Amino acid sequence: MVKSLYLRHCAFLYMSFLKSRPFQHAEDTIETKKKIRKMVNNIRRRTPRTAGKQWYYAGIAANRTEFSKALAHKNEPTLPRLPRYRSLFTEDGFRRRDDVDTDRGDPVDIFVDTAKSSDDIRIIPGMTVGLEYVLRLLDIDTIAQMLAKLLLLVDGVHDATLDVLDAYFEWLTKMSAGTIASETNMHTIVSAMGQYAMRVGVLEYEEL
Repeated sequence: MVKSLYLRHCAFLYMSFLKSRPFQHAEDTIETKKKIRKMVNNIRRRTPRTAGKQWYYAGIAANRTEFSKALAHKNEPTLPRLPRYRSLFTEDGFRRRDDVDTDRGDPVDIFVDTAKSSDDIRIIPGMTVGLEYVLRLLDIDTIAQMLAKLLLLVDGVHDATLDVLDAYFEWLTKMSAGTIASETNMHTIVSAMGQYAMRVGVLEYEEL
């Protein structure tokens, strides 16, 4: 994609150059322009833009270095994978924040029990480098902002918890389509955010 964007940019600059430069041989000018237009059309066919993704392409153009870094690691988790754990329940059946060993345990359970709304999106289980990059282009940096997107879907049409989470999954999928986050497993993200929303009391509890 970086190469395609670069080629499009070069083609645009060269076309501008051709329009402004006086040529001695008009036939050569016409032929050259035809070749450039053909090249641009071929590039566009190979990398079609997804409708409504202007913000994505603008973000890439604004900082190509960050895009290249994210592209190289797009499917890697933002946090290291953690080993499976022994039960973190205490004898009285409750967990306490101070009791949780964040170096061990199930990532979703640890996230649900210990995350704060001000925490960075990087700690959400299932988050990838690609999805993190795309969300930050939309100015979504914290768990609170991810939660806000979820709550906006409680709109009178999607009221039941599972319906809301289905709509949340659909939003994530459509938002990431045609981006470097398109291969991220959104089910893990939705499950983690759904359980977190139920723990903090903004969604009614339902078995997932």
